[in-house]
Amino acid sequence: MAATAQTINYNGLFTSTLMNYNATLVDNVSKSMLLLYHLMKERDDGYVPAGDGLGAKKQINLMYGLNNAEPYADYDQIEYAPVDGITAAFWDWRQLATTVQISRIEERKNSGRHAIFKLLKARIKQATLGIQEKFAKMLMQGNGINNNAAGQIEAPYAHPTTGRKFIDPLFLLVKKDPTTSTTIGEINQSTETWWRNISYESTSSSYAGFLFELDDLYTQLQEGPGGSPTLFVCDRRTYLYYNAALRSKQRFIEYKRAGFPFEATDFHGHPLVWDTFMPNVEARTTTQSPSQGSLAMLSPQFLEIEYDPETNFMNTPFETPPDQDARSSKLLWYGAQGTSQRRKQGVMWGIDTTPVA
Repeated sequence: MAATAQTINYNGLFTSTLMNYNATLVDNVSKSMLLLYHLMKERDDGYVPAGDGLGAKKQINLMYGLNNAEPYADYDQIEYAPVDGITAAFWDWRQLATTVQISRIEERKNSGRHAIFKLLKARIKQATLGIQEKFAKMLMQGNGINNNAAGQIEAPYAHPTTGRKFIDPLFLLVKKDPTTSTTIGEINQSTETWWRNISYESTSSSYAGFLFELDDLYTQLQEGPGGSPTLFVCDRRTYLYYNAALRSKQRFIEYKRAGFPFEATDFHGHPLVWDTFMPNVEARTTTQSPSQGSLAMLSPQFLEIEYDPETNFMNTPFETPPDQDARSSKLLWYGAQGTSQRRKQGVMWGIDTTPVA
């Protein structure tokens, strides 16, 4: 009787396992930071697929002026004057990649379908944690990851060797100084005053003063159409300081909602969360200090991450390079981040988080 043999198509096993893991990967990435979670989970239009092809750049149409309305009576002439006030902002599409790799000796040491599957799951988890942390870090800290010089948190993360850039970081869109000659979405914020976020320097040294400043910035961001900010992100020291200030006034309210994966405190009915990657906006670096806290007040309805639907953490088939005894698959993402209304985004900086009642 001839000997029997079992052939396992490891390439098919590896590739199909990664394909089935895609939804979990996107979910894990969204839970890596509050902003990503809000855009990807809380809104229908915050994390969206691109339409019919990508085009040269991501385009967001903007409205910076409104039609004029005047009363009239009977047979009065109605004004027909054309109204300017519509333009567009453009952002470059950016690419991100990581790999899942398994050498042949690792396959042999873990031979058998179930052993290989366990090893593959470990490799996938390793890749997921890597891309999850890097995505969140690049979004919050920009090129401050590579170079902690002042201002690098406002520059897109650049590959240390090739210089290739990732999407624009949050604190380029919500800058400490929105008056400098800086082009954002191909619009110069220096000359286009309507294209500026709200920047607020904290000067308070008491709990009451700090709470007043928060409400001051919040009400400024309420002005005009579009509603109130609903997303509040700060560094750990500022989060502790805010909670201490609330307790001193006996009005501490923990933010709780089923399925919400972050510890948060309520601020005007919405979550205020600290993020480990929150930069120091006053110094414009990634290094925090007790006297330089930072807090972003965001209106996510005017923020958007658009991705290529065919490359949304997509995996390529496992292949063996000609110069390696190993198999690898690439995890790829294409997308861009932009905003349609910077005026509804705000940042408070220079918060002295030394507790003073």
